[in-house]
Amino acid sequence: MRRKRLFIWVEGHDDILFFNKIIRPIFRRRYDVVEVRQYAQMKKHKLEKLLLSLEELQADCLVVADIDFHPCVTSKKQYLSYRFPSVPPEKFVVVIQEIESWYLAGLTANRSKTLGVAPVRSTNQITKEIFIELKPRNHTKLGFMLEILKRYSIHTATQRNGSFKYFMNKHLLWSKDDHVTAG
Repeated sequence: MRRKRLFIWVEGHDDILFFNKIIRPIFRRRYDVVEVRQYAQMKKHKLEKLLLSLEELQADCLVVADIDFHPCVTSKKQYLSYRFPSVPPEKFVVVIQEIESWYLAGLTANRSKTLGVAPVRSTNQITKEIFIELKPRNHTKLGFMLEILKRYSIHTATQRNGSFKYFMNKHLLWSKDDHVTAG
């Protein structure tokens, strides 16, 4: 029997950390193998070759990218279609604004206070720069991210970030039992 495999391609290290800790365990309910890999530093030709080999293995894939300077999701997906011609557009995941917004989205008001951060109602406009401004002075960026992941509430994140909610609903990933990730 063939094993069901999923490869999630993300931009950077912060994305790898987030997807391995929060998203991968949920996808493991549906896939035998879930791998999170970084594509930002790869040459287009090498990446395209890898993606085509995954297609031959009949593995699923998702490509995750921040919206960056694009005015809308459609524009970003058009750009991604150029960069990843073998990947169907429905396999693109656009994070608004940047992955840091998905981190902050998962902090409940009480957990924000525990970390010394003012609660944020909506993280749809959070960028790396805003995230760093909000981070407590006694934490490095990585340390702050790790503390958030220990306290992460998927339920809260779906209420505070529209692109996270869209992602979770589109991929049918969450249930009411997913309030906080474990391990």
